[in-house]
Amino acid sequence: VEAAIGIPYQIENIPESNKRPGVKRRIKSIVVHNTANLNSTAQNERDYLVNPTNTSSTSFHMVVDENEIVEAVPVTEVAFHAGSSKDNKEGIGIEICESGNYEAAEENAVQMIAYLMKTYDIPLSQVKTHQDCSGKECPRLILNHWGHFLERVD
Repeated sequence: VEAAIGIPYQIENIPESNKRPGVKRRIKSIVVHNTANLNSTAQNERDYLVNPTNTSSTSFHMVVDENEIVEAVPVTEVAFHAGSSKDNKEGIGIEICESGNYEAAEENAVQMIAYLMKTYDIPLSQVKTHQDCSGKECPRLILNHWGHFLERVD
C-alpha cells in the first residue's frame, strides 16, 4: 500500500473481540467517516479501540491522518462502523482524523480510497458516506462538499 500511494501505512490489527469478530466477507463498498475528535491522531484512534475504558463495539478498518494510515481491522473482515448490518458486512470503514492538517488528512484519504477502489474493483457509486448508511451526520466535514470529494477520488 505504502509504495503504491506514497503514504506511510501501518498494520496494527486489534485482537479479535466484540469490535473485531473475525468474520470474513466480500467487499462491495467504502464508507467514509470523520472521527469527530479534534485532538486525536490516527494512532490515537486505533489505540482507543483497545482501551479498556472503551466498551463500545464500534470499530473501523483504517484511520487516516495528515501523516499516516493505520489499519485496525483487516479489510477482508467485518468491522462495526456503518450503523447498518449490510454496510458493516460489505463496506470498508475509513475514518478521517480532524486533528492537525485536516486538508492533508482528507487528501490522504482520497488517495487511499482510490487505491481501494482499484484493488477491490469498487465503483465510485459505492463510495458512501456514513450518513448514506444510517442517517448520522457523518462525515461531518465532508458532507457539504461530498460531490467535490468524489471528483477527487475519481
